[in-house]
Amino acid sequence: MGRRRLVFSIIAGAAAAWAAPAAVAATPLAPAAGAVTGASPQFSASLAPGDTALQIQVSPSQQVNVVGFSGTKVVCVPTVSAGRATCTPAGDLADGTYYWLLLYERNTHCFTVGTKKYCLPEPHLTKPVRFTVRTTEPAPAPQPTPAPAPTPTSTPLPPPGDAPLPKDVVARPTNGGDFAFDADVEVLYETKDVVVHYVTTGLDAPPLNDDDNDGIPDYVEDVGAAADTALDYYRAHRFAPIPADSGGPDSRPDIYIKHFADPDLFGVTIATKYAQGGTFVVVSSHLDMSPKLARGSISITVSHELFHAVQYGYMPDGTLPTWVAEGSATAASMLVYPRIDDLTYADYFDLWLSQPWRPLFDEREYCDHCYGGGLWWDFLMEADPGLMPDYLQRLAALHADGDSFGLGITALDETLRARHDGPLASVFAAFSLAVYRARLDPRSTFALQATPRGTSKRAMLNGLSAHYVPISVPAGARRVTVHVTTASSERPHVALIVGGAKGRIVLGTSAQLKTKADRRHVVAVITSTGTQQIVYRLSAKA
Repeated sequence: MGRRRLVFSIIAGAAAAWAAPAAVAATPLAPAAGAVTGASPQFSASLAPGDTALQIQVSPSQQVNVVGFSGTKVVCVPTVSAGRATCTPAGDLADGTYYWLLLYERNTHCFTVGTKKYCLPEPHLTKPVRFTVRTTEPAPAPQPTPAPAPTPTSTPLPPPGDAPLPKDVVARPTNGGDFAFDADVEVLYETKDVVVHYVTTGLDAPPLNDDDNDGIPDYVEDVGAAADTALDYYRAHRFAPIPADSGGPDSRPDIYIKHFADPDLFGVTIATKYAQGGTFVVVSSHLDMSPKLARGSISITVSHELFHAVQYGYMPDGTLPTWVAEGSATAASMLVYPRIDDLTYADYFDLWLSQPWRPLFDEREYCDHCYGGGLWWDFLMEADPGLMPDYLQRLAALHADGDSFGLGITALDETLRARHDGPLASVFAAFSLAVYRARLDPRSTFALQATPRGTSKRAMLNGLSAHYVPISVPAGARRVTVHVTTASSERPHVALIVGGAKGRIVLGTSAQLKTKADRRHVVAVITSTGTQQIVYRLSAKA
C-alpha cells in the first residue's frame, strides 16, 4: 500500500534464486489458448531434452492435482518426434469449453550415494490451456436491452417473529438481534451483484448526501459499486461464487449498513452456517469515502468482507484458520483496489514488519499478525493468481472428507508444489528477501560484528519467520563469510544481501565485498524451513 506495497517485479528473481536452475519447461503448442477447434483436435506440446511425455489430458474443468486433471478427463498417449509430443484422443469431443495439459516426467529427484549421483523421474504438468470445441455455427447473440437504473425501495421492517432463532444463529439487522436496525423502515438498493440495505433515520443511517441527485445516497452507491467491483474481480480470478442466501429479497449477497458501537469495527461477515438465511455482510455507516488515502476505506472494507463471504463458499462453517482468512482477505481487497492506501492496513503492516520473527501463523493478540500477514498473501496472490482458489479448494476437500488440516500449512505447501511454485520453505525465503529489497524496512532481530577471527551469536528462530541480521565488517574487508549451525536436523535458509536493498543477493555463506557500499550494508536473511522453533548459532568472519 503506497510505499508499503511490495515491488513484485523482483519476485521471479528472488524465487528462482532459491531453487535449482530449471531446464526449459515443456510448452503446450496446439490448440493454443482461446482456440476454437472441431470435434477431433490434434494436441501438440514441445518437450525439453530428457523429458518423457506420459499423457495428454483433456477435461471440461481446469481443476488439477499432482497428476493432472482431478475431474472427468479424456486421456491419450502421445507420440514423440523431434522434441514434440502429439496425439488425438479417441472419439469426438462434444461442443463446449475444455482445458488440456501435458503430464510428463523429468529426472529432478537427485541424490548421491557414496560418490555416485542418482536421479529419479518426477511428474510435472504444463499449465491448463483453455479451448473451445464448436461444430455448429453459434446463434446470433441477442441485442442487449439497457438495464433500468437501480432505484431504492422502502420496506417496513417485519415485526419480531414469535419463534426465537436457535441460540447459535445470528439474526439479520432486519430481524433484531445484535445487529438490529434502530429504525422502522429499511431501504433496498439493488446493484448487478448485491442488495444493499440501509435506513434513513437514526444512528444507523449513513450519510444521506446525494450529490448526483439520483435519489440514492452517495455512500450507499459507493458500497454497491465497491461490491460489484470486488465480485467481478473474484469471478475473473475463478474463486467459487458466494453461496446463494434466502434471507434477503433474492439470492444475491446482502450488505447491511449500520452504526457500530466500537469505532474500530469497520465490518463483519457472518458464516453461512450461523447466519440467518445464509451468509451476510454488515459494514459501518461511517467508513472513509476517500478514493486514494483513507482510514477504514469504504471500498477496501466492502472488498475485504465480501472475500470472507467467498471463503464461506468453501467453508460454510467458517473453519478456515484465522491467519489464512484475515490475511488473504486483506490481500484480496488490496488487489481489487491497488490505488487506495488504507492507513489501517498500513498500521498492521508496520506492526508486522516490526516483528518479522513472529510466525506467519501467529494468531495471538487479537490476531494483529494475521492482518499484517496480508503482505505474505499479497505476495502469493499477485505472483500466482490461481494459487488461492486452488488452496481453498484443497482445504475444502480435506474438510469435506473429515480430515483435519490444522493451520493449513501442509495444504499450502502441497498447493504450491502442485502449481510448480516451489516448496513453501523456498517461497517463504523468496518473500523474506523481497520484503527487504522492496525497502519495507523489516526490523533487525540482532546485529553482529564480523572480525578476522570470527564472532557468533545464538538465537531462536520460530517456524515460518525471518531474522534480518545486519553484519558490520572492517573498513578494508574484501570478503565476509557467515556460518549457521544447529543442534537439530532442520537447517534454516541463509542468504546475504550486500550493498543495500537494491544490492546483490548471495545465496551462499560467503560474499565478496567490492565497494564501500557493499561493506556498509551487509545483511544476513535467515528464514525457517519448517513450522517448529529451532535454536541456531550464526558466526561471521571478515
